[in-house]
Amino acid sequence: MCRERSESGFTETPAVSGVGHKKVFSRRHNSWKEEKRIELAADTLILGEIVEELAKEGTSQIRTPTLHIVDAVRLGGVDVRNYVISERYGTIVAPPRLA
Repeated sequence: MCRERSESGFTETPAVSGVGHKKVFSRRHNSWKEEKRIELAADTLILGEIVEELAKEGTSQIRTPTLHIVDAVRLGGVDVRNYVISERYGTIVAPPRLA
């Protein structure tokens, strides 16, 4: 599981929640913030984080926002917690669209 160390020594799992299309929120450091760079299906909750990856090489490098999915809780209104891991991964049909 993807975890971060906080100042208090406790760890947390970054999460991303889709309320519907462009209404997406991410949780880091125990607070939720709206994400403008991503679209997800409504009623979606995944464990993962949005990171910036470097694309290309040398002086033409650009930063690209990327969603790293670790696991899923709900996908488009379907509770997938009781699915085996291969079924959960199989339900993620298309990658989310990043702006």
